[in-house]
Amino acid sequence: MKVLVMNCSLVRNGATAEIVNIVTVCLEKKHDVKNICIDDYDIKFCKGCRNCHNTAKCVQNDDVDRIIEQYEWADIVISVSPSYWADIPGQFKAFIDRCTPWCNTHEPHAKISSGRVIGNNDIITIDLSPQVGNIWGDYARTIIIENGIVVDCVENIENEEWKKGLQMESRLHQELLKYVTVETTFEDLYFHMNHLIKEYGFINLDFLGNLGHSIVNRSEDIIYIEKGNKTKLIDVNYFTFEPHISVLNSKYGYKKENIYYFVEGKLVEL
Repeated sequence: MKVLVMNCSLVRNGATAEIVNIVTVCLEKKHDVKNICIDDYDIKFCKGCRNCHNTAKCVQNDDVDRIIEQYEWADIVISVSPSYWADIPGQFKAFIDRCTPWCNTHEPHAKISSGRVIGNNDIITIDLSPQVGNIWGDYARTIIIENGIVVDCVENIENEEWKKGLQMESRLHQELLKYVTVETTFEDLYFHMNHLIKEYGFINLDFLGNLGHSIVNRSEDIIYIEKGNKTKLIDVNYFTFEPHISVLNSKYGYKKENIYYFVEGKLVEL
């Protein structure tokens, strides 16, 4: 897998650069890794002219396209940023603003080529956060394609490794419904599920071992299924459960995300 690690700080020998180095060393053991620093690129501010809404291209000529070329090369992009006044640095924000041709909701759209076409036998994970007004949700699924067709039933998957991965996802969600009571805390669920993942020979791909979060109107109010969170699950209106798992040294990962809530003291799936 090709991984791009982007240093979003102009300080080349600071804490952010050290984090970039640590991440790079860890990832280089298994992946093809490139590092770039935002200070190496000339990035002008967005003019707000909206010309890109009609042409899918910015009127300015600078180094934004050079960064996008690196994005096109990568399968995964990791942006490492310091916090300046509780936000990202201005240079990184300027780059994000200039990504409007690729990210706005207008047509035509600029597109980043993945460099890879979905094969007749392939595995794909989608992760969406649909939102209507102030109400939003979360949905993730790993999809299996075999012989050019999406396999709807896990038991019909021919690739044994893929089948076992999605069977484990189903097992974890079934265990969630059995295990959780009105007394269960986010931390209880964190420890129980991570133990189960390890017991069955899988690993949690989340860097912090998290497994989901509450569904709220404001992102700053989100709490996670993580160590140290003593909040009871029943104390939030809704929460997601989204174990992202793999087998050690495998190149494949699996994810299934559902939203859950309580009805008369019993946990149910939305």
